[in-house]
Amino acid sequence: GNIAGGSGAIAIGGPGAIFWMWVSALLGMCTKFAEVTLSIKFRERNKDGDWVGGPMYYITNGLGKNWKWLASIFAVFGALAAFGIGNMTQINTIAGTINSAIARFIPTTASEKNIIAWAVAIICALICAFVIIGGIQRLADVSAMLVPVMAVIYVAAALIVIIVNIGNVPAALAAIVKGAFAPASVAGGLAGVGIKTALTKGVGRGIFSNEAGLGSAPIAHAAADVDHPVKQGIYGVFEVFMDTIVVCTMTALVVLL
Repeated sequence: GNIAGGSGAIAIGGPGAIFWMWVSALLGMCTKFAEVTLSIKFRERNKDGDWVGGPMYYITNGLGKNWKWLASIFAVFGALAAFGIGNMTQINTIAGTINSAIARFIPTTASEKNIIAWAVAIICALICAFVIIGGIQRLADVSAMLVPVMAVIYVAAALIVIIVNIGNVPAALAAIVKGAFAPASVAGGLAGVGIKTALTKGVGRGIFSNEAGLGSAPIAHAAADVDHPVKQGIYGVFEVFMDTIVVCTMTALVVLL
């Protein structure tokens, strides 16, 4: 979401879409704080002794049993949405990136690219299955190992690009702000891009980056070992800030520079 979201927003809505990603992040900090805090306050222990929670739990336990139908609807739609937001876009981006990298060194046909994409998808699915089948503890252990390494490598690589092109940063930031209110004047080849397109793509890709308000992130937060709901809620605020304000901005600057 932080990589494909930011670059995709610029490709469709121009540089101004990033401004609206920032706006959505400021609002998203509020919704993420609320949903994460509620997920901790109304979570339960499952039969294995693990904490479980999320919107379906805080709807049922917070609003009462009469609202269990709404919790069920969320659970169904949340599971369906996971295919698009949590799976298809990511694996498509990964497969496309690997195909592009291979094509730089070895010419490949359309059928060969298709085979590579399927191979990447199957390998990723098997790795994910291995992690998920291991339960929430294995998921936590793998994430704790991978996420810091992933973040450091990406941020360091982005910083190198930004530092090498430091003289162009003011112009890039100016294009983001100006493009938010007059997209056509800075979008170049994106003829016909209007404020509505910049705004909707920026907000949409911002939510894709930080998941604020979708209800999926609180399910993960509910498993946290924390002594007060608000403490975890503050982590939710930081998550949105780091995802969209910091990392998405770095992605945007790399693309624009």
